[in-house]
Amino acid sequence: MLPDMILCCAHTFRNNLSNLAGKTVKLLMAGATVSLSLGMVNTAHAATITLKFDELGGGNEPGKGEILNTQYSNLGVEFSNSVGSLRVQNTNPGSPFSGTNSIWAEDLSQNYNQATFSVAVDFVSLTIGDWGADRDDLLLELYDASNNLLTHTSVVLPASVYGGLTLSASAPSGNNVAYARFYGSDFNGNNTVGFDNFTFGTAAEPTSVPEPTSGLALVGFGAGATTSLLKRQRQQKKTTINGKSDV
Repeated sequence: MLPDMILCCAHTFRNNLSNLAGKTVKLLMAGATVSLSLGMVNTAHAATITLKFDELGGGNEPGKGEILNTQYSNLGVEFSNSVGSLRVQNTNPGSPFSGTNSIWAEDLSQNYNQATFSVAVDFVSLTIGDWGADRDDLLLELYDASNNLLTHTSVVLPASVYGGLTLSASAPSGNNVAYARFYGSDFNGNNTVGFDNFTFGTAAEPTSVPEPTSGLALVGFGAGATTSLLKRQRQQKKTTINGKSDV
């Protein structure tokens, strides 16, 4: 009776070891597959910064406000206009403009506003608008460091709107925005709109996952463990047949 019980226990133990070995290898293989396929992973944005310009010196009439250019260079962005200066004005045409200040081009001829980035950026959003009176075609364009247009968005601001609209654009995956251009074109082609709530998202740093060599090392470890378990199984089977199992 005792040998039969010993044989039964040994058989059960051997099956459990075999199942454990199989599961270990499968888990290790799965980990290696993930490591090989994922490589480096990016998240959406490392940080999002919004500039409302309310801490700057706003003028109460055109040409009197502080010139906007390098005030936010420590945050990774500088502003300019294609034909003149950008002025901080103590004015708010209406929602979605916010606070007390907004930014307007000093020269209202055909021009565009530009934000140039010194950090990796993949998203830009801002409020653009005016006091109504005429229709404006609002545009936002994102470019890379080689002056290639990455993406753009546009919307019509009706003549009846006092205030503005919010434009947003994201660079295609894997691309960084070197600069953004934004303006509103009226029936004469002039840029007669102001902007506020300038927001940009800094591209996320890659998050490391195990390298392929690490995954292969795991597979090698699993294979070695399986070989060791199988050897122990054969040894236990031999000692059981001889009636000398210590299980």
